[in-house]
Amino acid sequence: MIRFLNAVAADLEEEFPDVLLSTLAYHETRKPPWPSSDRTKISHPRDNLIVKLSTIKCSFSRPFTHANNTAVYQDLLGWSKICKQLHVWDYVVNHSYAMLPHPNLRVLGPNLREFVKLGVTGYYGGAEAKYVVITAEAGSEMNWTAGKSDAVGLSGILFRDPKP
Repeated sequence: MIRFLNAVAADLEEEFPDVLLSTLAYHETRKPPWPSSDRTKISHPRDNLIVKLSTIKCSFSRPFTHANNTAVYQDLLGWSKICKQLHVWDYVVNHSYAMLPHPNLRVLGPNLREFVKLGVTGYYGGAEAKYVVITAEAGSEMNWTAGKSDAVGLSGILFRDPKP
């Protein structure tokens, strides 16, 4: 798949050098490419190809680095070694109980810090806006207050006076 997308990205770059092509690393394409048949070459995505890794197979209540998330975390590590443009497509909506926070609310901070550490260049919290106000605010707060405890950020959002 990456070889095909690299060919498209190369053609695109000739006419549109500032345009980035994006693909999903999702289900069957989640794993980074392995060495070719001669076992010496790996298909590295071109610099103008964004790989967006899906977290659909995660245990959302655990950080990415937790043992329950080993398979997806190993894929993230693999992609981080070969991608210049690596994005994460995360899930932040509790589809079972839409008005309740998603189970990853308490691990957003550790996950975002891990993504930064690994050189992730983009983050997409896939959701419908009306369901993720708390999660969006928590994520924004954690991005801006990286040195503070995640609990401090969450308590400031969850327990503040709703009046302006």
